[in-house]
Amino acid sequence: ENSGYSFDSLGNLVSWKYQEREILAEPLEPYFWKPANDNQIRNDYERSMGVWRTVASNRKLQSSEFSLYKSNRKKQGILISKYTYTLPIRATLKLTYFLDLDSKAEVRVVMDYIPDSVIVESLPKFGVRMRVPKDYGDIEWMGYGFWESYPDRRNGALYGSYSMAVNDFMTDYVFPQDNSNRVGVDVFSLNSTDSSMPKLRFYCGDETGDGLNVRVWNYSEEDLEKARHGNELPERDYLNINIDSEIIGVGGNDAWGARTEPQYIPSAKEPHSLSFSIRLE
Repeated sequence: ENSGYSFDSLGNLVSWKYQEREILAEPLEPYFWKPANDNQIRNDYERSMGVWRTVASNRKLQSSEFSLYKSNRKKQGILISKYTYTLPIRATLKLTYFLDLDSKAEVRVVMDYIPDSVIVESLPKFGVRMRVPKDYGDIEWMGYGFWESYPDRRNGALYGSYSMAVNDFMTDYVFPQDNSNRVGVDVFSLNSTDSSMPKLRFYCGDETGDGLNVRVWNYSEEDLEKARHGNELPERDYLNINIDSEIIGVGGNDAWGARTEPQYIPSAKEPHSLSFSIRLE
C-alpha cells in the first residue's frame, strides 16, 4: 500500500507514508528531556532533572487497545489506538492516536500524564519529539514571536502570524544551548522545497486557549549537548521537532546559580495533558 501508518511494539509512530512518500525521518514519540541553557548549566539542572533523559524510552507498556470509529462521512473510519504505560518515576502515561484511514493524511495525538507515587518533584517538559526530512525548511506559525520565547520570557513577544526559514527560527548562541522555543502556538506549518511533499500543518490549540510550545532544529539534543561552539553543530538530514504543553522557564535572575522561579517549573506531582493534530495538505 502506498499510504498508511506503522507503529513499533512500544507504540511509537515509526512510519507515515503518503502517496509513496515517507513523512517521518524518525519516530513520533513521547519525550521529556530538554537540554540545559547557559543559566541551567550553572544551577544544577542537569543533575536534578537528569532522570528525565530516559524516562520516555524506559517506559513499560501495560496495555494497548484498538477500536474503529465510523461515520457516514468516512468509508474506512478513524482508527483509535490507545497505549498505557508505567514510567520509572512511578507515574502512568496514556498515549492515544486517532488515525484517519480514508485520507491517510491526518493524525491526532493525545497524551496524558497521571502521577502515582512519583519520586521526583519536577520535569523539564511534557511533550513529544518527531523528526521529518530536512527539505521542510520553511516554517509558519500563529502564536508568539517572532523571536524565541519561554514561559518566563514572553512579555516582549507579540501574538501574530509569522513565517521564516527554519535556519532563522533557530537561535544561535556563542555557546550552544537549548533555543528557539515559541510559546502559545496555536497552528504551525512546515513547507518543503520538494514540491512532491505535502505541507505539514500542526493544529495545537486546545480548550485552555494557551497553545503549545514548539522548538525546531536541524540537529539533535545530543548534538547540542556535545557542542562547545556553534561551528561544531552538524546539519542533519532531518528537522528535530519538539511539541510540548509544558516546558521549564529559562531562569536567569542571576548568572551564577539562581534556579528558575517555581511557577515556571512543571510539577511532576501534577497531571499534564497534550493534544494536537497533524494534517497533510
